[in-house]
Amino acid sequence: MHPMSQQPLLNLPKTIDEINAFISLLSNRISEVVSTPPIQQLLNQGQKKGILEAIISLLIIKASHSLSVSGNLKQGQADQIAKQIIADYPLLSIEDINLLLSNGIKGKYGEIYRMDISVIYSWIRSYEEEKAEYIEEKRLLNEKKQVDIKDIAYDPLNDAIINDFLDKLASAGGMRKVPKVTKEELYDDGKMKAKSAGIKFGSQHDNWIRDMKILWAKDNTDLYTGRLIPGAIDFETWLENRK
Repeated sequence: MHPMSQQPLLNLPKTIDEINAFISLLSNRISEVVSTPPIQQLLNQGQKKGILEAIISLLIIKASHSLSVSGNLKQGQADQIAKQIIADYPLLSIEDINLLLSNGIKGKYGEIYRMDISVIYSWIRSYEEEKAEYIEEKRLLNEKKQVDIKDIAYDPLNDAIINDFLDKLASAGGMRKVPKVTKEELYDDGKMKAKSAGIKFGSQHDNWIRDMKILWAKDNTDLYTGRLIPGAIDFETWLENRK
């Protein structure tokens, strides 16, 4: 768990020692950083801007000290950059800034020839793209999981769910029902269809016929009422067209 979630928003460190200890606990994993509160939220809830500026300034100084480039930061520049970041990027969190600086000094966003506000701002832009891509990937993954959950409800390999589904359709009183699997289909006509599909005759074949019925019902009936939908075709024609 990231440190920001371990303490109240109004209880950020105030002294240099506390700030150093706070910084040492910041996460460098984007999966943990994306949910941290942005600077603007901290300000809205009463956090002093001076404390936030001090934390960001120290993060910048630490990043700068890890580099040996000719155009490094001069005395007092980190404070000015920290103030500018808060003004220009209030939707970044402290953890965001820590992570993008860590990535930047490692060369993740390109070669480093100097350390100044233009370089840091280029890192911010690269980081924001990276963060947006991560969030989008997570969103798509969550959507896929939801689709998978819905698919499971009609999985033709799940006997209990299939049988329940067929029972509901077959019990729709006064309505045209899904045709039942007949003995003739199973042992005469169905035997040839199973053979052509490479399925051995027997229990696997029975399952195959049943699964075809389920697929036919999805394509040609209203799954809630059991009625045939407009343009529906009979099971035999539908099965023939699938060959």
